[in-house]
Amino acid sequence: MSLDHNAQWQLNWLAETGHFASECARLRDTNPFEPRPVLEDMMIYLATELWDRRFSQSEISSAFTVAVDLLPRYAAGEERRGDSR
Repeated sequence: MSLDHNAQWQLNWLAETGHFASECARLRDTNPFEPRPVLEDMMIYLATELWDRRFSQSEISSAFTVAVDLLPRYAAGEERRGDSR
């Protein structure tokens, strides 16, 4: 059975987001410029890339704010995954 267009579209953005997060973690773990905060640099560059692709500054800012504001509920009180072990 094939997925409808909307379901496939959602699976695609979920996969791309997961891939991006995996690459961010890989780059953090292999960062030769320690203690330079590679994630901060990536988020700055990501914001400019989004702006270059016609997302507005308001859309970008709102998306980052909403994501960070919702993270504590997802993280269940942990600062970093695995900290409570």
